[in-house]
Amino acid sequence: MLVQINSKGQVTVPQSVRRQLGLKAGDVLELEARGETMVLRLCASESPVLRTSPPHLLRSLSGKVSLGGDALKDSEALYDT
Repeated sequence: MLVQINSKGQVTVPQSVRRQLGLKAGDVLELEARGETMVLRLCASESPVLRTSPPHLLRSLSGKVSLGGDALKDSEALYDT
């Protein structure tokens, strides 16, 4: 399935794919670059911290969370400081 990146760098996930995967507005996806491939994964967390955090606060976690770490614990620590 082909999709196009718009002028804002956004991609629309087709409705058929959203239905098949059960995606809904507000779901958080993780994007991983693997060489010339992009992988999108639905984050399993139902955490209100991740769902309601302003993007600038989530971006401040960059470099503080490692793969295999506890992103929820790390983001909660960010709020506590």
